[in-house]
Amino acid sequence: MNPLRVRPSPVPRIRDRGAAVEGVIAAAVALVVVVIALVLLRLPDTVDRLVVRNDTPFELRILASPGSGGWTPVGVVGAASTVEVRDVIDHGRSWTFAFSYAGEDGGTVTVERTDLVSAGWELVVPAEVGERLSSAGLAPSA
Repeated sequence: MNPLRVRPSPVPRIRDRGAAVEGVIAAAVALVVVVIALVLLRLPDTVDRLVVRNDTPFELRILASPGSGGWTPVGVVGAASTVEVRDVIDHGRSWTFAFSYAGEDGGTVTVERTDLVSAGWELVVPAEVGERLSSAGLAPSA
């Protein structure tokens, strides 16, 4: 007769709960770091389009600021022309624009957001910008 062979049932392993807790903590910390990074690296709000009309004879480089520094480029508008700039950083309630040509300061103008909205987001370069650049002895680019 063959004796009945019985295998002992496997003993369940007791998992190391410390390692499981460490894994949960590590995942939670990683999630917090990702959320903080997303908040800090959030792209700034933008305005869909800004139309710039330049009646001066100078090709102008335009920067914008909320009025407290932090200039951002808007674009370049040719002499006696109009350009539509897309996705311009939104500077809030008050926008200050700076104009230059050939490295020469053409001056600044501050425009309230409400005025930009009522003008259909069109900025007309002040005539004083062209006058200032002409007074500096610069030859027109047009």
